[in-house]
Amino acid sequence: MTNSQLQDYFEGKEDNYAKWEEKPTDYTFDDIDEDLVMNVIRLANEKARLNYVFDDVPKALRKLDLLNEDGKIKTSGYYLFGKGKPLLIKEASYPTDSRTEFGEIKEFKGNIFECIREATSYILNHITYKADIVGINRVETPEIPVQAIREIVINSFAHSKYACIGDFNQFVVYRSSVRIYNPGSIYKGVDPLEFAKGEVGSKIRNVLISSVLYKCGYIDAFGTGFDRTFTLCNREGVEYEYKNDDFGFTFIFHRKRELVGDKINDKINDKINGLDEKILSELRKNKYATIGEISRDLGKSVPTIYRHLRSLLSAGAIRRLGSRKTGHWEIVES
Repeated sequence: MTNSQLQDYFEGKEDNYAKWEEKPTDYTFDDIDEDLVMNVIRLANEKARLNYVFDDVPKALRKLDLLNEDGKIKTSGYYLFGKGKPLLIKEASYPTDSRTEFGEIKEFKGNIFECIREATSYILNHITYKADIVGINRVETPEIPVQAIREIVINSFAHSKYACIGDFNQFVVYRSSVRIYNPGSIYKGVDPLEFAKGEVGSKIRNVLISSVLYKCGYIDAFGTGFDRTFTLCNREGVEYEYKNDDFGFTFIFHRKRELVGDKINDKINDKINGLDEKILSELRKNKYATIGEISRDLGKSVPTIYRHLRSLLSAGAIRRLGSRKTGHWEIVES
């Protein structure tokens, strides 16, 4: 698709998010990550979706249509390349299928490219892997295809409603599923299966953001991300579902129970020792012990205790009952 065809394609779309994307900002070119812009331009040239040798940030942003007529950086440009962490996302992992159990909850700020990298990495670091010996090498295969995760993560940023106050892109790993949510439902409630089958064209909410993601290869072809995801999941036996409502879009990967179960059993049988045992001893003495108290008594940092508690929770060795303020720990004796 040539640049002129791409422009015609976008201009023919209705109900996009142009007003938000086109809004000028007061940020300067010093507020833009030059190295990131250079890398995106390089990728776009390698993909033959742009014919431009990077000169400087202003010219590059102009080439990507991220400056207005007065030379002001558009909101979409700052969200894509800003140094000031314009976007907030939320990440979490829970040892069960409920948010009521003690888990890890985290916020991350960055531009769109940084958030795509962070969200993908977060999910990959919290799912399980099957290990096989191929020749003399150990090969680890994730329970959910990496490319499928990446497709849905990128989709969540390409189609998000960024101006929704108090709503954020969310990436949550439960014991039995991985859920990826973005504010803003799919255009007119169209079923993603229709995109995958090519029955309808892709409906673009963020024209400028999607254009940049396309040029640099994050989006290979408009409307085909769901098709690739469905194909990958079906091939690997990964079940999935999606929910589209007035608030937003949620894609759910169902985790492979046999891999999650093996990881838990292995950890209970083989991995609980050392500091884990000391933490369990503290919990046996005081089921109401806080992370700060355990940290003080064992002479370890709070982040270290938190990490080990999360590991014990994931292994099914302990449970957290009740609220964070008034709840207590329960040790699962095997």
